[in-house]
Amino acid sequence: MSFVSKLVFIATASSIMAVTGSAVAADLSEQTAAAVTPNFSARITAAFAKDNIDGDALDVPEKGRASYYGEAAFAYRGFNGFGVQGEIAKTYYDGQPNNDNDWTEYSLMQTGHVFYEFSPEFLVGGFFGGGQHDADDSDGTQSFHYYGVETRFMYGDTAFFGQLGKLDGQDQFNESLTDAVFYRVGAKHFFTENISLLAAFSAADGRKTPGESNHVRGFEVEYEHKLDFVPNTSAFARYDHMRFEDENEDARLDRVLVGLKFRFDDGSLRSAHDNGVSLDTIDFARWQSYITNEIE
Repeated sequence: MSFVSKLVFIATASSIMAVTGSAVAADLSEQTAAAVTPNFSARITAAFAKDNIDGDALDVPEKGRASYYGEAAFAYRGFNGFGVQGEIAKTYYDGQPNNDNDWTEYSLMQTGHVFYEFSPEFLVGGFFGGGQHDADDSDGTQSFHYYGVETRFMYGDTAFFGQLGKLDGQDQFNESLTDAVFYRVGAKHFFTENISLLAAFSAADGRKTPGESNHVRGFEVEYEHKLDFVPNTSAFARYDHMRFEDENEDARLDRVLVGLKFRFDDGSLRSAHDNGVSLDTIDFARWQSYITNEIE
């Protein structure tokens, strides 16, 4: 995607989000920001995952292995509709690298969100963040950063969300995805107050090496159910798929992840979504570490 095409893409998507946001805000004009109750909330996530990678030009000793994921997140909704949220997540990968050290051993990612709620049903905001992972061509680390805009609105028992932004990698070996425009769209439906299903699609167009165009496509599905026998705790299962393509390579990465989420506040999953930690982003740490290390 050329620079001009990226500008056109950003301008078009931003216009659509702005028009959609204005229409929703107008429909909610009779509801004031004061309806949003100020509160602080926090959540801890722990999970076990199984990864499998397949395709062309792979640089790995074997295709499947286990990983361990942990995340801590908080959110504060203040007065007058403004709020913030932050997350820090880290993944440790099982197994030993081969002689060339071509295997990701860990990845780290931190994200911050600043948003404004026009009502409990509709918010707009921005996010920014960065992270790092071990590098296969050195004993050091490589980093990346990202930023963008986001929106979310509720319609009945379903939350619809969208994100648009820019991803860059700091990589002296030209192996990470950089200069990439990305987007993510999806929905989360609550079947009951304590059972939900999320589905989302994401994509990015950038470059891994100078003069080369790369494309990433991904989707995720997550089922979550609050447990009756453990206070403030829910169990979840998630499937992630990521596909990396360019003129010469086609690699596919799948992950099945199961774990627990513990929240430091009482209430249902629906109330936690409406009033607590409820925003997230693409797992860029996983994207960048695999694109750099596992894909040749």
